[in-house]
Amino acid sequence: MDVIDFKASRWLNDDKMNEYLRPETLFCMKHFDTYLAESKKEKSSQSSPSSNKKLSETEMLYLGLDVLKTYGKKTFNEWCEKNQMSEDNKSVIIAKFKREGNE
Repeated sequence: MDVIDFKASRWLNDDKMNEYLRPETLFCMKHFDTYLAESKKEKSSQSSPSSNKKLSETEMLYLGLDVLKTYGKKTFNEWCEKNQMSEDNKSVIIAKFKREGNE
């Protein structure tokens, strides 16, 4: 279970916490390692690994775009490496980022 799925399962229906389901919170360097450790602990305690949902390629592209917009190119590159993003998909994200008037 990745950080997004883990936190979504806990915060989505929580009126106080659901506003924090956004890239700037989930990928905040201050908290990300803690969130990741929590999600790994949860994953290892699950009896059925088939219950883990992977994000679609489209979802990953939009998430990558959000990471790039929020944290910049250095963190985006690190995120791409951690998530094994292909160079083609990375180029798609960067092109969309530039088309939206970002640099």
